[in-house]
Amino acid sequence: MTPKRSYQTDLELGDRALLPFAGQAGLRIGLIGAGATVFMVIMWYMLTSTVMSLDGDTSFGVDFIVYWSAAQLALEGNAVEAFNLESLEAIHQVENSAWLPWLYPPGYLILLMPLGALPFMPAFITYNTVSSLALIAAVRPLASKATGVWIGVALAPTTLAAYVLGQTPILWAAGLVAALGALGRGKEILAGVFIGLLTLKPQLGLLIPVALIAAGHWRTILSAALTTIALVVIGTLAFGMAYWSEFFAIGREHYDWMRTVIGDRDQMISLYSGLVYIGVPENIAFAGQMLGLVLAALGIFLAWRSDLVGFDLKAAMLFAGILVSSPYMWHYEAAFLAPLLLFLLRAGVLRPRGPDLTVGFLLWVGVGPVMVASILFLGSEIPIRPFVTPILLLAFAVTLWAVMARVVLRRSQRGI
Repeated sequence: MTPKRSYQTDLELGDRALLPFAGQAGLRIGLIGAGATVFMVIMWYMLTSTVMSLDGDTSFGVDFIVYWSAAQLALEGNAVEAFNLESLEAIHQVENSAWLPWLYPPGYLILLMPLGALPFMPAFITYNTVSSLALIAAVRPLASKATGVWIGVALAPTTLAAYVLGQTPILWAAGLVAALGALGRGKEILAGVFIGLLTLKPQLGLLIPVALIAAGHWRTILSAALTTIALVVIGTLAFGMAYWSEFFAIGREHYDWMRTVIGDRDQMISLYSGLVYIGVPENIAFAGQMLGLVLAALGIFLAWRSDLVGFDLKAAMLFAGILVSSPYMWHYEAAFLAPLLLFLLRAGVLRPRGPDLTVGFLLWVGVGPVMVASILFLGSEIPIRPFVTPILLLAFAVTLWAVMARVVLRRSQRGI
């Protein structure tokens, strides 16, 4: 049986580890990064995006057009039509040549419906603003004495792709950070509610149960399960059983599409896609991805099972494992590097000195420089994967090494 322990001491140690970033220098770095991210989002839309006129409104050829269009269809009482690409295109009027289907369960569509009542740009700005505020609210209790940290995490350069495209990782990361923060404060049921909400994009959370089971957080597991069931019931009552049949059908179609094009999509940053990119046969690359999944699961289980690993390093291992475990990892999901960096700083794995600064800087900027280069060199095809996938693997290696070192070192100190 996993020993019950309080995370309070770990949280206090994490707060102390952030004190070097609590001064004016830390605040300036956070504000500079946040300002640069906001500025580049604005510049991106001024210089590079596809713009369409919609009866006086303006729409951009980015992922958020799918969310906005699906929300409109749901408001019209045609939620199932969100799975029809022609129905989506009829609303956003941007050619969907990049294969951008609606892939989400009904609960997420319910949350988006109010945005369907707004014109595109107000809806887009509202979505990104709510996402940013949610991440700030989740991070702030973990960095309350270091304002620059929580500003720098919520608007880190590595979040740039997520904000540009109006994608889900900011909200998803906010939910997981909030769940971890609640768990750290002993609020297991609240943590389970947040984790249940993450099932609105379920493929990213497959390793969360590994952590909860390893640590024996059974009340959190029960709370998450009940929250998930509630979302399924509410979504089914709202849109009917037909929604689920279309949902699973488009999921199978999307999976088949992904396996045929993954090597050609430079925005894909998973281990699987990286191996395909350098010429590894697809079946061997997929086996390599499964090895990454196993290593991530083992690392998470070891970290969360052991009372020799502090809470912040447990949280860091969970984020790092998520980043390398999924074969379906797009460049906008490099936003997860920002909260991973926060937990590595809190755990004392990365300190404001020497090589640690270099690793921390790479995690903080993440996909940002490649996105900026895409803006500066208009019309150029700049591959993202060769630059960002190695950062993901570096983050995972650093985190896993820290977990192993803590376990071995502290066992030796105990004379075990």
